[in-house]
Amino acid sequence: MPNDIKTISEHLSELKNLAIKLFGSWFVSCVALSFFTQNLIDIFTRPLGDIALTLNFFSPTDSLFFVLKIVSVSGLVVSSPLLVWFVWGYLSKALEARERQFLFSYFGSALVLTLAALAYSYLYLIPTSLKFLTDFTPKNTGVILSANEYSNFLLSMFLAITLVFQTPIMVMSLVKTGLVKIETFKAKRKEIYFGIVIVTALFGSPDVFSWFITTLPVFMLFESSLILASYSFTKNNK
Repeated sequence: MPNDIKTISEHLSELKNLAIKLFGSWFVSCVALSFFTQNLIDIFTRPLGDIALTLNFFSPTDSLFFVLKIVSVSGLVVSSPLLVWFVWGYLSKALEARERQFLFSYFGSALVLTLAALAYSYLYLIPTSLKFLTDFTPKNTGVILSANEYSNFLLSMFLAITLVFQTPIMVMSLVKTGLVKIETFKAKRKEIYFGIVIVTALFGSPDVFSWFITTLPVFMLFESSLILASYSFTKNNK
């Protein structure tokens, strides 16, 4: 309908309102969480487990930036359901019913996989990697762990494993839209495995052990997504 067509200025206005909502939700979450800074630090340092390491600051501003980083990331995590809801409300207006259903299932699957990735990283990957790396410390020496380096390590691991855990969504989306056939994925399995190895090496931890326990679940997720895609394709064509 012509009356439903919006001008560029109207679209820009809606986009501006969306940006304000996203930033406002994140900022309010950060302000609220700033009253629980010590609790957040305890959560972030829990992966250290029984490792006898203390986080250190090497300049007067390090502690400030460390706290700001933790509060900012925590605010993003806490406000993420609201952020997703705002983005969904903005995008769904321009979609048809079938497209909304597809996008809604995508968001739901992405959320589940993201939570699984964070849980895997926090409970197993990061503690195991830290324990493995510190075990290489020679006798009569010690490890001085920078708080900012630790936070960067933590966040890079979270980001890498979250991205690679989205593999099933990528595979299912490409197959469902017809952009790539299942047979193509199977025929190019070696090249895809090589690509996964490169991506996890670039965005993950630099040590071999952490890279291995990051890459292995991705291989499993890729093979599982092929099975699910094959099942879905067969079911839809009956």
